[in-house]
Amino acid sequence: MRDKHRLYQKKQGGVWYGWYYTSAGERLCSCTKCTDRKAAATVLKRREREAQVAPGLPKDAAAHAIAEALDYLVTVAGADLSSNTWQMYARKGGHLLRLLGDVDVNALHIDQVQKYANDRLDEGAARESVRKELCTLRRALTHARQRRILAADPRTLIPPFKVRYVPRDRYLTEAEFALLDAALPERRRTWVQFAVYTGARASEVEAVRWDRHVNLDGRQIILPGTKTAKSHRKIALAEPLAEILSAEARRDGPVVEPWPNVRRDLAAACKRAGISRVSPNDLRRTFASWLKQAGVDSMTVAKLLGHTSSRMVELVYGRLNDLTFQNAVARLPSLPATPRAGSKWVANNGAPVRLDGQMRQPKLPKFSEVMVPRGGIEPPTRGFSVPCSTD
Repeated sequence: MRDKHRLYQKKQGGVWYGWYYTSAGERLCSCTKCTDRKAAATVLKRREREAQVAPGLPKDAAAHAIAEALDYLVTVAGADLSSNTWQMYARKGGHLLRLLGDVDVNALHIDQVQKYANDRLDEGAARESVRKELCTLRRALTHARQRRILAADPRTLIPPFKVRYVPRDRYLTEAEFALLDAALPERRRTWVQFAVYTGARASEVEAVRWDRHVNLDGRQIILPGTKTAKSHRKIALAEPLAEILSAEARRDGPVVEPWPNVRRDLAAACKRAGISRVSPNDLRRTFASWLKQAGVDSMTVAKLLGHTSSRMVELVYGRLNDLTFQNAVARLPSLPATPRAGSKWVANNGAPVRLDGQMRQPKLPKFSEVMVPRGGIEPPTRGFSVPCSTD
């Protein structure tokens, strides 16, 4: 009897056997000595982890703590990372350093990582935050493996941790945008207006400079891609934003000053305005939602946002309002004028007659005007007469 998890029995009800692979690709068969399938699967996974030894790793290799692996990730291995990704690893590594920093990478066990995830959830951390922390740990362990410091395969040390992603649907209506603008300090209004009318990320907003990216005469603006190289893009300058920038134009320097506490300050401004809180990414969603509600196709919106496909627009950024759905339904074709039971329309010689709430019979043709066809190929009907026999 074979099992889909690489387990099999030589006889019904006997012990389970299984096979696994070493890091060198060698296939090994083993008896788990277990008659219970779940217990056999656990034994097989443990033996596979133990077989994942890096070829040529010295048996007396010096200890390498997780703290050192995280430090290498942030200080050395982050050269090919974007600024945002590097900052994410630096932030998420703090909790790993606090709870697992002293553990040697070759002594780390999947159960310890599972306990770490459970402890973080008990501390009140969001599941998405814990998922990113585990991604940071896996990246640090992967570099340790590549440097022939870690013996085990990092994939065998990270437990499954699923997070159901529910994208936010918050965006500003035009009325809410006006209320928020009035509640912001003067020095922060341009920041928010720039984000709403360009759909730029927060890092892109603060990276735009007068001398390199703004062309007021040509009504164009360049958004430097801070997340990926493909997000570097040129977009048309919306007229409301062009008027604002024309009044504040300078020869060089950043268009807006940095806003370190943008999330906190935006939440406070929303509270003063009496609207639900928004984040910088919600301002980006506002840009996309307004365009989608105006009938702009998803691929065009995606290019303006710096995406290579329309998937994120359709799933995350392009939110439609009730008016958009109403206008869509209003385009459905009308039904043909066919009378139905209970309808206020009745048929008269193929033409509908409205009764206007009164039980009036439509005008019917006179009896004398009704023509009965003569007998043709088929014999005329005999009416209600029934032939019978007296036999």
